[in-house]
Amino acid sequence: MKFHTVTHDTFVIERSYRATPQRVFAAWSDPGAKGRWFSPDATEHTLDFRVGGHERNSGGGPVDGPELAFESTYHDIIDNERIVFSSTLLADDQIVTVSLTTVELTPHDGDTRLRLTQQNAFLDGHEQPDWRRTGTNSQLDALGTELAARTSQPERNTMTIDHALAVVSVSDFDRSHRWYEGFFNRPATNVPMPGQLAEWRITNGGWLQMHREPEHAGHSLFNLAVDDIATAVTSLRDRDYEPGDIVGVNNGVSLSSVTDPDGNIITLIGNFREDY
Repeated sequence: MKFHTVTHDTFVIERSYRATPQRVFAAWSDPGAKGRWFSPDATEHTLDFRVGGHERNSGGGPVDGPELAFESTYHDIIDNERIVFSSTLLADDQIVTVSLTTVELTPHDGDTRLRLTQQNAFLDGHEQPDWRRTGTNSQLDALGTELAARTSQPERNTMTIDHALAVVSVSDFDRSHRWYEGFFNRPATNVPMPGQLAEWRITNGGWLQMHREPEHAGHSLFNLAVDDIATAVTSLRDRDYEPGDIVGVNNGVSLSSVTDPDGNIITLIGNFREDY
């Protein structure tokens, strides 16, 4: 008879970085920055940084060893202050470790103190607590290197952008409001101007604004990069929307478009690439 084991372990790591909490938070929330320090050797890294969003990196394991993948789900995010996520480490698609991680950021004398608390359940001895502590410390070292590299770059006269907003012009506010609530499968995040403007937060810093502007209705285009385009298309069709067939374009990227009641075009992008 094979006996299964579980080892529980909790550790806390504290670091101080010569950067503001906003910059440290951005290194966790921006997909490009996160990939550079968290998983530089991964063959795949995706990050949808929002409550309920997912992160996955795979590859980069030992030579001739199992195929490794690290998958996370974000449960709590307070901008520039706190991040809470649960994770699983998989070896050849078998879950070997389950974790809960809390990252806290506190300003201190112009620097940022980071406190990382991780609670782990190591299953059947596939991973050891000391390995995880060593790996996490190495990642936080890499985070410091990432922040130092960005700090050392010459400052340029550029604006700081906190949010990007796509605007869709519609002719009938109530009709379009219902349509977009169904499309996103949730109510608008805000309705700052009832009968005129509604908005949905679709990523941490990305928004869609639906604006009643009949003279421009039907001429808007916007794209949404999704983690699984086949699932997204099926979900829309199940809700009686009519996205087009999925079409491959180049480098593994695929597209499917749907039109709102005014003729505005929303295109779903699968396997979106940040680098070419």
